[in-house]
This record gives sequence, structure tokens and C-alpha cells, in this order.
Amino acid sequence: MAKGWLRRLVPFPRRATLRRWFPSFETRNIAHLIARSGADLLVDAGANEGQFARRMRAAGLGLPILSVEPLAGPHGVLSAHAARDPAWQVAPRLALGGSAGRAVLHRYADHTLSSVLAPHPRAAGSPALGIEGTEEVERITLDALLAAHAPAARRPFLKLDVQGAELDILAGAPAALSAAPGLLVELPLMPSYAGEPGYLEILGALDSAGFVPVYCARVVARRRLGPWLQMDCLLLRRDGI
Repeated sequence: MAKGWLRRLVPFPRRATLRRWFPSFETRNIAHLIARSGADLLVDAGANEGQFARRMRAAGLGLPILSVEPLAGPHGVLSAHAARDPAWQVAPRLALGGSAGRAVLHRYADHTLSSVLAPHPRAAGSPALGIEGTEEVERITLDALLAAHAPAARRPFLKLDVQGAELDILAGAPAALSAAPGLLVELPLMPSYAGEPGYLEILGALDSAGFVPVYCARVVARRRLGPWLQMDCLLLRRDGI
């Protein structure tokens, strides 16, 4: 109550505005590591409304960005944000996977959690994972996406925030994975989706592909007491560190 009364008298910037002006250390370090990796493109898979790309721009990352988002509502917001940035391209509304075809996504109450996978039994009662509907979209491989929309990219940095589809997407991206100097992957520490790969399985696959974790960060913006359910893990090519 006092905070609201004080805000009417003193124009304090809102939290979102402060994050744009003063990016967190985690955001600045991720942007720094991507920039020094030698990447010539940031592939923002699971872009939602462009939150990650905007954070990277606020932290000074000037790389061209190619964003991918399958849900109609977030894709529209994402496209509006990207329209103001000539180095930020948004792919048509589609999903990424291990092969071409069609994908059906569960649209959850928290649309940032929407996935091709159903909720895990331990998470099925979460309000954030309440199913609001489904959306069917075209599915293509990451290699096909890059060939169509970024054919000049030689060292794409891959950011995957894809809610359980990580290994399926990487299975359709042998060329992108062999060329990538690094990846940023959201790892589940506890399962949220039925059938999703665990963090050790994802890290093992990336280790076999030649990548090593160099930085981990919290996923939620606010610090809270209690366990983490996910973490963002940035990996670089072992022979490039």
C-alpha cells in the first residue's frame, strides 16, 4: 500500500524498465560468452514473445538473430518487436523437430511452457500447466530452417528453450550442431513433461558432440527460496575454449 502511494508521488521505473536499463549479471555474461564464441548468428528457438532476444540486445549483443516460435499469439508479439530491429529476423510460424511433418502443441496457461509434450504426472496439477487448447503447425528440422532463412550463417549459436524437445531438435540438426560454437539450453532439474529427456541425458549428448558447460544461470527472473526446477546452461565447443 505504501509502495503504491509513494509511486504516485515519485516516478520510480518499473521492474521491467530497470531490467532494460540495467541487465542482470547473468544476462550480461551470457551475451558476453555468445559474443566471444565467434558466432555469426544467434538462433533463438522457442522465442515466445522475444524476451531472450530483447535481453541480449539490452546487454549489447549485436549479432543477427533468427527467432522461431510456433504459437500464433506469441508469434505475433515477437514479430512486432523484431520489426523495430533490422538485424532480427522471425521465421514463419513453425515448430522444430527431428524430421519434417506436422506438430501439435499443447497451449498451457503459462504460454512460455507450451510444448509438444503433455505434463508429467508430478507437475500435472500445476496451474501454469493447465491446458488451454492445442495448435497444429508445420514442423521442420533446424538444418532446413537455416538453409532457408540464414544460408550465409557459418557459425550459428543455438539457444534452445523448447520444453522437452531438445534432443529431438538436435537429431534434425547435424549440420548446425557441427558448425555451432556453442549452445544455450534450458535443462530440467525435475521433470515437467511426460517423456522429456533429463538434464544428464541432454548434457551427455552434448558432451559426445564436443561441448562442455561453462556457465549456468537461473531461469526465473526473481530470486526465491527453494529448489530450482530448471537452469539455463551455456556450453562452448571444447576445442574452442
